[in-house]
Amino acid sequence: MKISEFVDEMLDVVGKVLDGGKGFFIPTTVEYSLLTYSEDFPVNTAFSSSEASVNHLEYLERKIESEEGIFFQDLKEDVQNFKTSDIVGADIRRIEISGKTRFNLKEKDMYIDCSSKGLYADPDYKEVLSPQQVRDSLPLSNSFYISIFHDGLKSENQHVEISDPAYYKVVFWTWTNMWFEDTEIGLTNRNRLRNFLRKMYENFDVVFTSHIADRYSEEQLNDIVFGEG
Repeated sequence: MKISEFVDEMLDVVGKVLDGGKGFFIPTTVEYSLLTYSEDFPVNTAFSSSEASVNHLEYLERKIESEEGIFFQDLKEDVQNFKTSDIVGADIRRIEISGKTRFNLKEKDMYIDCSSKGLYADPDYKEVLSPQQVRDSLPLSNSFYISIFHDGLKSENQHVEISDPAYYKVVFWTWTNMWFEDTEIGLTNRNRLRNFLRKMYENFDVVFTSHIADRYSEEQLNDIVFGEG
């Protein structure tokens, strides 16, 4: 693949992730960096030791925000604005997506994020937290967060063939245990998370997955996420 083709493939990956999240996750903030080039060359050159020999024109940090939600077309148009007569291609290494996640709560079923009022409490439930307190206490200011990387060659112990020129890593972060509660509410939320993750398997040729948590082993997480109860 040439660098002139790279952005379209990265957008295709993002589009499949967002499509799988319909009914579960609404993006409200998308951040990405863009490295533009004036010449065309194989993509894997950008991830090799000769990267320094490839001249780039500009490094751009982009951020799109909308409380109403960001559609894939919004992101696509923003990314494609880089194209000029001087720019042949561009390199996106990482895209960060945060937003509102649909949760089943007591007598509520709604999309929430760190700006939602009256839904967050301290661990002892003695105080309802303000949105500012929630932003200060939640890592990355959200209960569900998506990172998408384009990576180069990886060693064998990372479960990717060394002959692969590059691959994509899609990471889902969450800082709530509501998915795992042994209650009807917990089961409803867990099934929504399961459905979302299963769509990722349908949309991609998955090479390897890993589940990491402070309170659960990987075996427990596999059962929680991909089990039936």
